[in-house]
Amino acid sequence: STRPTPPPRPAEGVIPAVLAEATAHCDYHIGTQHLLLALFHADDQAAAQTLARLGAGESQVRDTMTAVLAETGPDR
Repeated sequence: STRPTPPPRPAEGVIPAVLAEATAHCDYHIGTQHLLLALFHADDQAAAQTLARLGAGESQVRDTMTAVLAETGPDR
């Protein structure tokens, strides 16, 4: 008999998005900026909705991360 597949845990959907963010920025490490941006693309949208309610939409977070990294330089 075939066992049903358990539903995915929310964190499982974030990992591919984190890797995609790091790859998109040609980064060889995974940092908190990748995790934060990945939350906007996770299957469980609770984190993205909470950030948006606080006024931190994806474009604002992405712009802020870009500005901070431009000031401090990449951590490689």
